[in-house]
Amino acid sequence: MYLKEQIRLKISKLPSKYKNVYDIISVILAIVVIITLTIEMNYNLTDEQLMSLHLIDKAILIIFAIDYFFRLYLANRKLKFIKENIFDLLAIIPLDYLFMSFRLARLFRILRVISISKRLWLPLLELLRTNKLHYVLSITTALVLFGSLGIMYFEDSIDSFGDALWWSIVTTTTVGYGDISPASTGGRIVAAILMFMGIGTIGMLTGSIATFFINRTKPKDLSLHDEIIELIKDKLDNLDRLSPNEMRELKDIIITLIDKHLILHKNDKEI
Repeated sequence: MYLKEQIRLKISKLPSKYKNVYDIISVILAIVVIITLTIEMNYNLTDEQLMSLHLIDKAILIIFAIDYFFRLYLANRKLKFIKENIFDLLAIIPLDYLFMSFRLARLFRILRVISISKRLWLPLLELLRTNKLHYVLSITTALVLFGSLGIMYFEDSIDSFGDALWWSIVTTTTVGYGDISPASTGGRIVAAILMFMGIGTIGMLTGSIATFFINRTKPKDLSLHDEIIELIKDKLDNLDRLSPNEMRELKDIIITLIDKHLILHKNDKEI
């Protein structure tokens, strides 16, 4: 019990950059698994190529399994953790290797792709909610589509929606290849609107990504801190029931927590 709390305390003392590295590695591994499973399902591969893909897949599966069971060990409410992380559990069960039938194996591979995709789309959704970025991207997408229609209307040289959409995207992202240039006044007005909107969107996107990585670890630290404080309070309320060994461990946890606050206070003063 106290070993678990000591591990939590040590994790809470880790700098934010290590937690960001953990998130980035998780995303990269998820992308690798999705790519390997997609290749395996859509291409005819030799036995050697299949073996290589399976080795990569199993290695990452082991890493995900260790990560899952470590988080399960640290969780106070195991059943709640399993319910909330059911996709992570499905992702580490190698059902496609247990069932050798081609149809079943393919079905379970698709299920694993969906399960592992959670590691990608959850951070993405969190990023989109940062600074209400999803509203900005929705407006930008709508403007790109209307810009495509507008440039087709004003410019006789653009006769397909594909070319208009390409020009609209290039203009909004401020890349501006110059392969299509508006000559009419209406076309130039459309281009100006898209360029100004593109500058704002890129600035908003950059700021949101920075805010996302800065804020991502803070709520976790506060939540873990509050959890440890609640544990200490609970133990102090039942102090007369604790064994001498449990009292010593409680003392160590309190001292570690105080040391952490002293370090943070010292760093704030130096800043």
